[in-house]
Amino acid sequence: MTNILVTAAFASAHNKLLDAGREEERHFLLSTLTTAFDEVEKRQPGADRARWVNNRIDQDVERNFTNNPGSQQVSCKKGCSSCCRILVHVTSDEADLLAEKVAAEGIPVDIETLRRQATYGGEEDWVNRPNAETSCIFLSNLGTCKIYNDRPSACRKYFVVSPAIDCDKEGNFAGSVLVWSVPEAEAVACATLNLSTETDSLPKMLLKRLMPANT
Repeated sequence: MTNILVTAAFASAHNKLLDAGREEERHFLLSTLTTAFDEVEKRQPGADRARWVNNRIDQDVERNFTNNPGSQQVSCKKGCSSCCRILVHVTSDEADLLAEKVAAEGIPVDIETLRRQATYGGEEDWVNRPNAETSCIFLSNLGTCKIYNDRPSACRKYFVVSPAIDCDKEGNFAGSVLVWSVPEAEAVACATLNLSTETDSLPKMLLKRLMPANT
């Protein structure tokens, strides 16, 4: 995986197979990454490619959940929105899609909140801030996502098998969250990450598109 950016989940899966000497499974995992690169590279950059990636990830997740009994342990459900208060990176394709959706559907965006969040630092900075300061710009008062069908890949492939309450960084959060990853979905996300012209935090990327003259 030299010179290739990979998600933390993909790197973890690869390294576990490497350490266990499970070479056949490791090579299969790497082959999914190669295939994902080929498929994503065929698409023109922009919002439409983000839609294709989202659809592909959804298919991979559904297949994994159908064929893997362990997925029944996933505790994520509508309204448990602690993961909507942490740092999320998006690609240029995803930012284009979000900006397009905001304009087409007239979704209100608090620009001042977006500007403030765009100044935040890395993951540790987001975790150490109170929930009120880090809630996603698209999180409703009911704890639901205003852009659910077009949410970024980082959101749509993230699942936990530990109790949902453990995800709350103002509550029981102590690094004990157990993540359920879907290797095929991670491979697609890795390909998109490498083929994107830019990747940064959602607030920074969206702000550039909604207020280009002021960023």
